Amino acid sequence: MIRKCILQVEDEENDVLLLQYAFDRAGIKHDLQVVTRGQEAMDYLSGAGRFADRRTYPLPDLVLLDLKLPDKHGLEVLAGCGRNPRSRRRW
Repeated sequence: MIRKCILQVEDEENDVLLLQYAFDRAGIKHDLQVVTRGQEAMDYLSGAGRFADRRTYPLPDLVLLDLKLPDKHGLEVLAGCGRNPRSRRRW
């Protein structure tokens, strides 16, 4: 079975831990990548900077996006994905 990648964009540590706990309890074994800022999410999705290595930071199959984020609102992240040809192709 191919493991899917889930990107969680969340700045609240307790919410990150709660999702990890829920996944563990439900037996969900997908790879979970976490970023805490809107700009980080945009960089991750576009493969910019430290997220350029797609073996380490694969394109996610699912994005769980908090709307209230530091530096960029979640809706700005969504709009940025729509403008970026690398991420738009996927979504």
